[in-house]
Amino acid sequence: MDLYEITLTLLTASSMLFAIYFAEPAHIKNKHRDDLDVVHHRTKRITLLCVFLLMVIPSIVNGGGYFDNIKKLGILPGYTTTGSLQADLANIAKAIYFILVLYSSTLFQILIGDVAPFDMEDEPIIYALRDYVLAPVSEELIYRGMMVLIADGDAGLMAVCPYLFGIAHVHHGYQMYVIAREPWARVLATVVFQFAYTSVFGMVVLWFYVWSGRNLWCCVVLHVVCNLLGIPSFQVLGLRLRMVKVVYYVLIVVGIVHSYIYLKNM
Repeated sequence: MDLYEITLTLLTASSMLFAIYFAEPAHIKNKHRDDLDVVHHRTKRITLLCVFLLMVIPSIVNGGGYFDNIKKLGILPGYTTTGSLQADLANIAKAIYFILVLYSSTLFQILIGDVAPFDMEDEPIIYALRDYVLAPVSEELIYRGMMVLIADGDAGLMAVCPYLFGIAHVHHGYQMYVIAREPWARVLATVVFQFAYTSVFGMVVLWFYVWSGRNLWCCVVLHVVCNLLGIPSFQVLGLRLRMVKVVYYVLIVVGIVHSYIYLKNM
């Protein structure tokens, strides 16, 4: 691994947390992430960060000119490393298929009316923009696009990226402990689970990104659906009929097994 690439990777990985917490205005300190003032502040900061990184990183990474490196990020379908709009759109469709099969158990719950995950009727639209637009686009741009560009084919450095993505979510534990006053044992359990879950998710999305010829929208699609549907529950208290529960658990197994086989054969 090149020291320059390692340093640039670590700086890029920490840039989102820096943007969120550096020089945080006094009126939002120690407020919950869902406080409207906090959401507005972080939305502006993350948007500016993405613009800054798009201007800087492609200019300073090793090899290639600025516009060649922008192309390598895979922001525009048809201008990825595949060079084919048809291939890029097909890969996005495959990503949608993959994630919907993985979440087939949750979709089944929605179909039978056991859960209603999209109930945001009384919430400001900025929450939806944060969770389903800004977060997926910014995180995939930074933790997949930028980091793979910096790694420049270094397999060892690329292998670390999903774990950096996992570490980037650990700060939610700080909010749980300091702001929500949750017991430290619950905070620790949540942090460990969230790190593991987001790291595994990062591995899957990175795999798709590389396989698709660095098509960033494959990653964004996976991320959006993941944020929309959440983590499948193994406690389905609302499902009363035994056969319905059996179908639900079978779909969980099918989703996991199918994902493993699909990724293995990509």
